[in-house]
Amino acid sequence: GQRLAMMFPNIPQFPITFFAAQLAGAEVVPLNCLYSAQELAYVISDSGSRILVGWQDFQDRLSEAVAQCPDVQAVVISGRVQMGGAGSWGGLVRKNSPARPEPVERDPDDVAVLIYTSGTTGRPKGAMLTHRNVIFDAHASSVVIRVKQEDVFLGVLPFFHSYGFTVDMVLCVLYGCRDVLLPRFTGPSCLETMEQAGVTVFAGVPSMYAMML
Repeated sequence: GQRLAMMFPNIPQFPITFFAAQLAGAEVVPLNCLYSAQELAYVISDSGSRILVGWQDFQDRLSEAVAQCPDVQAVVISGRVQMGGAGSWGGLVRKNSPARPEPVERDPDDVAVLIYTSGTTGRPKGAMLTHRNVIFDAHASSVVIRVKQEDVFLGVLPFFHSYGFTVDMVLCVLYGCRDVLLPRFTGPSCLETMEQAGVTVFAGVPSMYAMML
């Protein structure tokens, strides 16, 4: 039930941290990688997050944000740790890798993730998605896509957004599909990766298709 905020681009640390938190019974608050320190501080405080996990390249903004969030009890950084008082993500993984923790029992209607809205009509609000919501949305997407286990997804939509989170991450895990992660979108890199990795499913938005054309 404790809330954990996390800030990663589309790299393996995102799903690993997300599902580890779910295993522990926590509620996850994905942070928008484009947010300023001020915006991050608002979401961290508003969500009541007590733990913050992030990527090395975001440390300046995270450090500035955490300085405004006295309720944060622990910070963990993946990569080079430069934040004072922060722990090492890699160190934690190595230290605990032999452990096989038992999943914490959660009800389908317990909150799994808080995804913050874009805040177009005011400040962003945390949309409380339950475990049932997350699973249902992924299954509904699978019906539209007609997904098969042998499908290969290109995970380039940001996982901190509900679209990428549902289709490019949760759906892949549920069906055991391969997920090729691309931390940053450009038209050429997207097309090259599709060709090289044999991608069969690509989820995008109109601006992406325009750039690829």
